[in-house]
Amino acid sequence: MTKTAAPTTLAAFPVALGGRVFFAAWCWILSLGFFAAEAIVQAASKAPYSMVENYISDLGATRCGTVTIQMYEAYVCSPMHGLMNTAYVTVGALAAIGALLSRPAWPAGKQATTGLALVGIAGIGAVIAGAYPEDVNLDLHLLGALLAVPMSNIGMLLLALSLRRHMPALAIFTGLMVLVGLTGLVLTTIPQLGIGIGLTERLAGYPFEIWKTVIGTLILIAGLRRSTPDTNRPATEPTRKRRSR
Repeated sequence: MTKTAAPTTLAAFPVALGGRVFFAAWCWILSLGFFAAEAIVQAASKAPYSMVENYISDLGATRCGTVTIQMYEAYVCSPMHGLMNTAYVTVGALAAIGALLSRPAWPAGKQATTGLALVGIAGIGAVIAGAYPEDVNLDLHLLGALLAVPMSNIGMLLLALSLRRHMPALAIFTGLMVLVGLTGLVLTTIPQLGIGIGLTERLAGYPFEIWKTVIGTLILIAGLRRSTPDTNRPATEPTRKRRSR
């Protein structure tokens, strides 16, 4: 008699857990600190600052004065520039560490491996951008930005593809983040449209920070669920004592 094969159960995300994966999750959740740092530094700015019209990098400028980047020109004066640049470096380092340590959580295959490698490169780019503010070394600052934004979006795209069988809903969410990010990235190259550079830059970069926070949170939630005993499982029936003869 031929046995009927049991249906294959698709693995969920995260695929595997462990100490390093939990540490990676916290690294990515701490990405939220970037938004807090940006808000604090913006509030302390001595020059008019608009999230629609100004680059985020203007908050990291070390001196008061006019910044010129191709067609862009703005007067900047950010007394708390040190906090902004530290946030760039810290969040970038955490992104790279999280990408390295979270590998067991992702499906096997080249898509996930390459995607995480690109996320790590994006993190290194953010470190470079923070270490070299726009008014200190513009070339290196732009190099860091070039590594951070495009690489993060391509990395997320590959990770979305790796998740499409394991967790379709998360793959769709990741794909939406990529769509917003790439749209913002394209819009930054078309200033003729009149859309503020600050807005398009944030559309290009913010989805990555949001995505990392969501992924990290999902990993922690999965850890809590898997460590909680299943109360619905029936108790083991006690072993009956043998009757003595």
